[in-house]
Amino acid sequence: MKVFKLVLLISILFTCYEVQSQQTSLTSSDISNVKVDELTDAQIQQIITQAEESGMTQQQLESLVVARGLPASELQKLKERIAKLQQEVDDKDSEDKTKEGRQLKDEISVRSSFDILNDMFFEAEDTILTEEEILQQKIFGFSLFNNEKLTFEPSLNIATPSNYQIGAGDEINIDIWGASQQNYTLSVNPEGYIFIDALGPVYLTGLTIDKASTKIKDKLSSIYSGLSGSNPNTFLQVSLGNLRTIKVTVSGDVNLPGTYSLPALATAFNALYYAGGPNINGSFREIKIIREGKEYKQLDLYDFLIKGETPSNIRLRDEDIVFVPPYSSRVEIEGEVVRTGIYEFKQEETLKDLIEFSGGFKGEAYKSRVRIFRSGEREREVLDVSNDLFGQTQLQNADNIQVDPILEKFSNRIEIRGAVYREGVYALQKDMTLKQLIERAEGYREDAFLSRGYIYRLGEDLRTEAISFDPVKVMNNESEDILLKREDFIKIPSILDLEEEKIITLEGEIQRPGEYPYSQRMTLGAIILEAGGFLESASFARIEIARRIKNSDAITTSIGIAEVFQFPISKTLNINDKASDFELMPFDVIIVRKSPGYEEQQSIMVEGEVSFPGEYVLINKNERISDLIARAGGITSEAYLSGATLLRKIDQEREDERERALEAIMRESEDSVEFAVPKEKEQAIGIDLKQIIANPKSKYDLFLEDGDILRIPEQLQTVRLSGALLYPVTVRYDQNKFFKKYIYQAGGFASNAKRNQAYIIYANGSVDRTKNFFFFKDYPKVEPGAEIVVPAKPEKERISAQQWISMASAISSTALVIVTIANKL
Repeated sequence: MKVFKLVLLISILFTCYEVQSQQTSLTSSDISNVKVDELTDAQIQQIITQAEESGMTQQQLESLVVARGLPASELQKLKERIAKLQQEVDDKDSEDKTKEGRQLKDEISVRSSFDILNDMFFEAEDTILTEEEILQQKIFGFSLFNNEKLTFEPSLNIATPSNYQIGAGDEINIDIWGASQQNYTLSVNPEGYIFIDALGPVYLTGLTIDKASTKIKDKLSSIYSGLSGSNPNTFLQVSLGNLRTIKVTVSGDVNLPGTYSLPALATAFNALYYAGGPNINGSFREIKIIREGKEYKQLDLYDFLIKGETPSNIRLRDEDIVFVPPYSSRVEIEGEVVRTGIYEFKQEETLKDLIEFSGGFKGEAYKSRVRIFRSGEREREVLDVSNDLFGQTQLQNADNIQVDPILEKFSNRIEIRGAVYREGVYALQKDMTLKQLIERAEGYREDAFLSRGYIYRLGEDLRTEAISFDPVKVMNNESEDILLKREDFIKIPSILDLEEEKIITLEGEIQRPGEYPYSQRMTLGAIILEAGGFLESASFARIEIARRIKNSDAITTSIGIAEVFQFPISKTLNINDKASDFELMPFDVIIVRKSPGYEEQQSIMVEGEVSFPGEYVLINKNERISDLIARAGGITSEAYLSGATLLRKIDQEREDERERALEAIMRESEDSVEFAVPKEKEQAIGIDLKQIIANPKSKYDLFLEDGDILRIPEQLQTVRLSGALLYPVTVRYDQNKFFKKYIYQAGGFASNAKRNQAYIIYANGSVDRTKNFFFFKDYPKVEPGAEIVVPAKPEKERISAQQWISMASAISSTALVIVTIANKL
């Protein structure tokens, strides 16, 4: 949790800045462009709070933000801001601090952008680096020997170097060809000899390959005469086979000191690679090669790191020692250089060399001067070094060099925006005037508002003032031209910017109703065509246009709200049609009504026991259930008329309104009453199909609506029992059994049953309940397919022992009060 808070803490530093590319790796994040002066007090206070809660010291916080690239100058500002806010908090009493903390929390919670850059700079909680890891990343060259993509393992697939010195254990290959052919593979013994058949021993230890080849050739000439002479016909080549292994010790300030077995071709770089390279205290520039007890050479890794050269990467010999001493001097360079970091320095090198080590200045660097923060004997000091002294300035251990960026201001920038052809930023030339700038921007556009323009100018105190001018008079030399100054911002308004957005609204029987932009001289026919034309249901007998009433000179209100135009229109929208050519005005509302004689087909469905079940289309609005049954060929002999049901679609808008009303009642009610709001798309209507068939067109014979489903089941033979019964079950229907007999078949009433409120749901969806008459109960009649439901009583809340004790205490207290009053009376 603390690490997560720390992530939020650091993300505050990046809230107000646009990042060019999101990076999820911690090591690649850069906050060198952060400006502490642009952070609010609330954000700084959040840094303090989160750091304290995460258990991190201020020094650790400083190390972390410096590792991410925060310049030293910005770090100093951050420390000053933190100190100032902490002092203000200390001067307030606890009540003020509580109030302030609450305000800061509210302010910061609004700034949801604080969390935007978390994933950009922090991949996971375990990416928080220790101080040592931060230092490792800053030391120039430290990652050289810890880079998985870069190794210094010696290559054994190269040609034998001509200066390679042979030693005990090397394998010598001798190839002879020409008039004679022979191959020898011989090993150098510990005494330094190889043994050639019929020739004897040849001493080779300490010889290079070239010298060994000459010596072997001389020896073999006694056997192969063709090897010698002015015109030889036999030839010889000597090469190395398997190389010997040498023992090299790497000691000093390295990550893995020890003795290593290396191939004889190994160099100092190879040995350092196996030892993990110098550690955080090791020198990169004064690595010593000790041979036979004496210092043989020094290795400077900066030759390879900076120049890509390896002049001092010497080949090692058996029993050599590679010694890495501790560094003698390091300095750090930050800011606008290519490679910021900590560099090791030699005594004779200068600030100019350090800048070259760091890759030179960036394009945004202030090159005229750098600052050096130096630790003296008692306190720190700052040195300002001009660029002409870079080559003469000697550096000291622990110096911190800061290269600042150039100022975020322009010496000759002016800008023009608005209704000109080429708006943008321009260079301010000597004695440049407003007219010259407008001409350079290729003049005004046709939509320019030529009554007034503005120049927004920065004063000496950086306050902005607005200077108005007449664009026409300036260009016609009818008024005095204005001399421009740097950072002037010229605005030429557009008449389009000064107008409300004009639209036309189409409603009704149109292909694409909605809002459309207004154009001058737009006609009714044109906008209807743009909207896709009329729907088939549209009425051409009357179209209606509602127009705003506007009078900008009026000083009193009017009773009128809109002006309405009504007229017929041609379906073909002929160009000479008066209605089609009706010219529209901004904000007109066009309404195309539905034709009174247009009706879409309405479908109904009949299912179950009829001769021709399926979908039917209503013939007229007065069609009833009996008409549908007649069209379906009548009912079958298996139909169960008492179970017939009519399913009708629920008016969803009405149900939504009802649901909102019930929810409002629930919110206002003191009791937690729950209302059962149906979510079904259709509801069952109980009908009496026997009456409908016997008396067509009667009150039982309902009118049909679009989407109705008439469902006539076949004969049902079961009765379902549910609710507060001992054993809810479904049983066979028996016409000789009455209501209570069915209850007995379910084991009888449960102890929590509401017997007086038992009810029955019939197969057609109708409901009947138990009726009480004095001490008698009139149970409803049971029919096939019905469901008997016995409601349950709500569970009583049990009183706990503690509640009993509380009640007894209250009663005893009340009794004591009564006795006291009685005694007084």
